[in-house]
Amino acid sequence: MTTLTVHIENKKSEKAVKAVLDALGVKYELEESVTFPERVITSVRKAQEDVKAGRVKKYEGLNTLLNQ
Repeated sequence: MTTLTVHIENKKSEKAVKAVLDALGVKYELEESVTFPERVITSVRKAQEDVKAGRVKKYEGLNTLLNQ
């Protein structure tokens, strides 16, 4: 048995690939995945470092922030 990983970018392509696999009688599994841009991953890592270093403020609510 061979496993192929196919990265499909849109619903039209997904539908076409599934139709071909169905016509050939090939079994397949659908897996939804989310890929984040590198800038998002970098920002999350920086935020994690800020938390570890204590460079964060407790969120008290929008009203508290506006009344200062």
